[in-house]
Amino acid sequence: MKEINHNDPMPLYYQLEKVIKEAISIGELKPGDLLPTEPELMDIFSISRATVRHAIQNLENEGYLRKERAKGTFIKYPPIQKNFLGNLKCFSEEMQRKGIPHSTTVLKNEIIKAEASISEKLQVQIGSEIFYLKRLRKVDSSPILIVESYLPYDLFPGIEKEDFNQNSLYDTMESRYKILLCRGHRVIEPKIVRSGETMELLEIEPGTCISAIESTIYNTDNRPVEHLYAEMNGKISIDLG
Repeated sequence: MKEINHNDPMPLYYQLEKVIKEAISIGELKPGDLLPTEPELMDIFSISRATVRHAIQNLENEGYLRKERAKGTFIKYPPIQKNFLGNLKCFSEEMQRKGIPHSTTVLKNEIIKAEASISEKLQVQIGSEIFYLKRLRKVDSSPILIVESYLPYDLFPGIEKEDFNQNSLYDTMESRYKILLCRGHRVIEPKIVRSGETMELLEIEPGTCISAIESTIYNTDNRPVEHLYAEMNGKISIDLG
């Protein structure tokens, strides 16, 4: 595996994540392989146990690793990943560029308190103020995507006053709040729909297979600025090439 640069301002845990991901992508670490132990990683990279644990926990959350009690941490098949700053960010832009009729309907726009799962994703305290935005996106009048976004409100005071039926969330983050979007990850997995609300909004039948999408985006300070959960109607296909 590659070395970690202790003089690089990028956090050491994030550097370790990148090193392990690259080793997986080039086949140096293969699915089923045992990851070196915490003490071994500490010795190899001259880093603390807390740094190692932070990186391993993040990689486990992203689906790259699995822990087995009394056995160790193993490499998994990488999850389906796409660059977060790719096509989902540019949904409206792509639709406009292709001349495809599309629309967005805001279903919820409110300030909520962070529960444990969201506080962990956004790295904020439980009970912190979170901006919650839920939207339904349609293409050519057909519902295709339900998107739920969670943002740390301290970075975006007053954002609930924006009209997200018309305005792009990411354009607002960058232009009004000067938040530069730097990196992110996305996990996509198939899911059999069970929610009555999802079936109603996407106009699909019980038992339909949809795509569940979970993403986190970070700014240039490596702080999570949005956690997103989306459900996409798998029956609709649009060529964005």
